[in-house]
Amino acid sequence: MTVKVKFEGIDSWNRPVFKSLLSKSRYGSVDILFDYNTTELKVLEKINEDNLLFFGDSFGCEPMGDTVTNLEIVRPEPEQRIYIKSAVDGKMIAITAIFTRVHRANEYLEIHPEEGVIYEFGGLVFVADNNDLGY
Repeated sequence: MTVKVKFEGIDSWNRPVFKSLLSKSRYGSVDILFDYNTTELKVLEKINEDNLLFFGDSFGCEPMGDTVTNLEIVRPEPEQRIYIKSAVDGKMIAITAIFTRVHRANEYLEIHPEEGVIYEFGGLVFVADNNDLGY
């Protein structure tokens, strides 16, 4: 029987931890390590089922180290993107964030200088990557 596992997080030893969908069992890698803030998508780019060992029944536990052959990593569905068609050249531009308050958009843009406002309409502020905006 295949055991389906989902990414749970990075533990204090920088190991990626995956949890069984049907039990408390945890699996992870002791060889491929990540920074604590690494996203699930970045982890899944480098980790596959062959990299995982049985860790135990709690997050951050000492790994048992047993090799497991019947794992399947459940990967998230691809992101659904929202696009706006450029009035200038008809190009479809992916929206990275939408805000209902201008000051929230400004706060976001301060920490994401690689993005900019593409459109404001009806109190909504649409943000996109500057590369897509031609900057």
